[in-house]
Amino acid sequence: GKHVFIFVGRLVGLKNVGKIIQAFASAGIEDSKLVIIGDGPEREKLENEASRSGADIIFTGRLEGYALYAWYCIADCLVLASEKEPFGAVVNEMLVGGGKCIVSEAAGASCLIKNGKNGFVVNPNNIEQIAWSMKTVTEEAESLKPGRIEALRKSQMDFSYRSAIEDLISHLRNL
Repeated sequence: GKHVFIFVGRLVGLKNVGKIIQAFASAGIEDSKLVIIGDGPEREKLENEASRSGADIIFTGRLEGYALYAWYCIADCLVLASEKEPFGAVVNEMLVGGGKCIVSEAAGASCLIKNGKNGFVVNPNNIEQIAWSMKTVTEEAESLKPGRIEALRKSQMDFSYRSAIEDLISHLRNL
């Protein structure tokens, strides 16, 4: 019954996890949890920051396989606020799982996001913008009632693998 936001990745400065924690705490979303999945040199610092924020935040450490996919399935939204990110496969994984994504404009995967449709593209250093995006995603998720078959999510990707390959083949034939 909680609104779940996840971050998946290495806990290093470039990933801007501290700003995600600040945005989540300032959003003040009732019945919500931020789950930080990953490990790295900044973990202890971030755990202290999360503790000081007073928000409902947990750290799982590094997860793989079914343990990781379980979080993709129950999360409302993935937040990726990296200051620099070549692509970010985690965005792809979350969208395919039917969740929304809040993605840094500095991430290559921001090309997969249609603002207001499957998530939001944000300035990674704008805590207010990230918090607003979290609140908006939560408001949209309110219409889904847990435990109902209608609540099963469809992929949020704008295209399928098959359609992308067909487009590529068509393009190559036209060359």
